[in-house]
Amino acid sequence: MEAAEGMVTNLQSLAGIVAPPVLTAIFGYFISEKAPVYLPGAAFFFRVLLIFFAAGVAARADRQ
Repeated sequence: MEAAEGMVTNLQSLAGIVAPPVLTAIFGYFISEKAPVYLPGAAFFFRVLLIFFAAGVAARADRQ
């Protein structure tokens, strides 16, 4: 059980490093003139997609 907690902590740390620049870049792109649509909430939509993906992976892993 302790190994699983350690892995979760490691993933949280990695997400804390990677997420801010990625989400800021998405936000910056979708408020720029180059964006196909003006969508300041695009970073939140991206996060929702990642959550659904993670839920699907977790559900599949739970079945096995």
